[in-house]
Amino acid sequence: MDELITTLAPLVAPFRDCVRTEVFLTFQALIAGWVVCLGPHTLSEVWQATGPAARRYHDAAYAVFHSAVREWGDLGIVLATLILTHLVPGGQVWVVVDDTLGHKRGAKVAFGGIFLDAVLSSRQRKVLRFGLNWVVLGVMAPIPLRPDRHFCLPVLWRLYRGKGRARFQTRSQAAAELARELAEAAPDRTSCAGRRRRLHQRHRAAGPAGEPPGHRAAALEGGVI
Repeated sequence: MDELITTLAPLVAPFRDCVRTEVFLTFQALIAGWVVCLGPHTLSEVWQATGPAARRYHDAAYAVFHSAVREWGDLGIVLATLILTHLVPGGQVWVVVDDTLGHKRGAKVAFGGIFLDAVLSSRQRKVLRFGLNWVVLGVMAPIPLRPDRHFCLPVLWRLYRGKGRARFQTRSQAAAELARELAEAAPDRTSCAGRRRRLHQRHRAAGPAGEPPGHRAAALEGGVI
């Protein structure tokens, strides 16, 4: 599988300028492999579902993430632009910011720490796990297959480094920086920010056209960005 189908290729092409040409070819193959992979979507399994896997070792796939020269922020902005163009072509843009925990193991994990695991925790029981804490910004968008609800599509992210470390930012500062980056990339659009928890409440409530479900339960934090 060396080429993408004609409907997918135009969506992947804008990412070409974010990486070197040879890296983009591998990146493109991984996207195709992710779509057709039938087993667990680990990087190894995805690579085996691609055509280049028969000619190249697995380290080519891993190198895309650990050593290839690229700027993740540029990738995120391109992804956000595609989402706004195809799924939210006009009007206000609702963005949601939250932090999430990526579980990690090992004695040497850069910027690793003990953080709250929101998935395993409840109101009565707090669960702490070791890993990396990411601040993630997502765009609320309707999906054609489910017009009755909106989905939060993550596009930008920052690693929380913890107090006392270089380039430390609080989670709120990181979230504000991500929101500014998105606003600067789409200056002709109005962005509204809401807390994830409040947007999640009453997500099945029907709202006026163009507004995300549960908008009556959402509170604008600072109004228009």
